[in-house]
Amino acid sequence: MERSKEAASLFSKNDELEQASSARPEMVQPRARGSLSLFNACSILVSSTGSSGIFIIMSTLIRYTGSMAFTLITLVVAGLLNFSLSRCFTEVAVCLPNVGGPYLFQLHVFGPFAAFLFIWGFLFLVIVPAWGLLAYTAALYILQPIFPNCRPPDDAVKLLSVCMLVLIVVLNCMYPKYVGRVQTLLASTKMVASVIIIIAGAIRLAQGETENFKDPFENTHLTPGNIAMSVLAGMFIYGGWQIITFLLEEMKKPAEHLPKALGISFVIVVLQNVLTVAAYFVIMTPADMLQSDAVAVMFMDRVYRPMTPVISILVTTTSISALNAVILGHSKTIFAAATRGHMPKVFATLNKRYSTPWAAMIFLASVYCVCLCVCVCM
Repeated sequence: MERSKEAASLFSKNDELEQASSARPEMVQPRARGSLSLFNACSILVSSTGSSGIFIIMSTLIRYTGSMAFTLITLVVAGLLNFSLSRCFTEVAVCLPNVGGPYLFQLHVFGPFAAFLFIWGFLFLVIVPAWGLLAYTAALYILQPIFPNCRPPDDAVKLLSVCMLVLIVVLNCMYPKYVGRVQTLLASTKMVASVIIIIAGAIRLAQGETENFKDPFENTHLTPGNIAMSVLAGMFIYGGWQIITFLLEEMKKPAEHLPKALGISFVIVVLQNVLTVAAYFVIMTPADMLQSDAVAVMFMDRVYRPMTPVISILVTTTSISALNAVILGHSKTIFAAATRGHMPKVFATLNKRYSTPWAAMIFLASVYCVCLCVCVCM
């Protein structure tokens, strides 16, 4: 708390810079504070942190770790690194509880030029890949049950991902109230999918399926390059906690409750991911996981095939929920940058009826579609 107060006094010196660089601050509508309790914050963080990463990144992670034991160790290390980063992020966010997230931090600390460079880099290096991964995951898990013995055609997955992304953007533009109501329900499906996988793995383990645990470090890749890439993949699995920037607007006693919420949430998420991956290894070897990106479908197909469509639906809804959350959050970041002149002014407009940044959402969706078309053509 004392460090937060000191940091707040430091940032207050930059208030004139903030006011000078704000082109249209009156367009940002303040929201009611004090509506989220500690339990509510934990629920949102648990559902948002990691989203569908544990269901889609496993083949990439296994490629660099090589073994079961090193994979589990990497997940724990990546979880601790993300938790440390989130605590640092929180301390700054408590001092600057405004829409804009890391962009706003750059603006206050380093000034307008650094913030301008950051927001354009953030657009192409973070926003577009994040939207692409989540939309691709949802599309992959929809198509995988249709192609049970092979990978779905990549072009079909990409085309479906574009259609889903456009549909979600349209729904957020036209029906934001209804989308918000189903967001919590969709987000809870990640926990349901993980619990089903963990229980199925525990049952098989109790039945004597221990073959894959006899030599847990077999084929471990310990070269510096593989270690670095495995930790990077593990870090991506825990992405999504950055939503704390937007939780601050509505939390009760954010300086007190947010650090607690992060601690509780990361303990739950790390345990969930480790147990889910351990359940994978009860049934599948590392070589098996390299054969498909949809590891959850492969797992359930081997354990109890009638449940495969259920897992597919749960992972799809998890990805849709996460995609919806990042669409809302990233469009607000673009909106905040536009009000300060670091993005075209058209992105600083709100729809009069729904008070949502239509222009920013449509722009981000268009950038993703263009980047995907370029990748397909290449």
